[in-house]
Amino acid sequence: MRFYDTAGMDVRNRTIPAHYHTVADAYILVYSLTDRLSFQLLVDIKKDIEKNKEKKDVPCIVIGNKLDLVKDRVVDAEMSESWVAAERLKYWETSIFDRQSLIEPLVFLSSKLAPQPNKTTFPQLSISRKNKE
Repeated sequence: MRFYDTAGMDVRNRTIPAHYHTVADAYILVYSLTDRLSFQLLVDIKKDIEKNKEKKDVPCIVIGNKLDLVKDRVVDAEMSESWVAAERLKYWETSIFDRQSLIEPLVFLSSKLAPQPNKTTFPQLSISRKNKE
């Protein structure tokens, strides 16, 4: 698993390098609940992803971090929730100090990345059942 951290990204150039889109199996978009600019950067990065991603169905989740800094919050829940609903994304608010809050989003994402088991049919078993009935 590889992570591309956009912290410190130049706010004038809000794009992810093209070669990252070719290898991305998923996107975790994280912004600070205490920084309105980080939310706007995330919105722009999401647009860049939609424009440049190479795979059609790439899972993408959004995490609002620093939930513990209630007094410093500037991105209100209603604004972020309406945006993720419009984008049809899953959304969680977390705090790095509450590591349990990270489990649900990461489990959700890993379930989207894990290969689905093959649905095999055993005709001989279904025939056997029919014969017994």
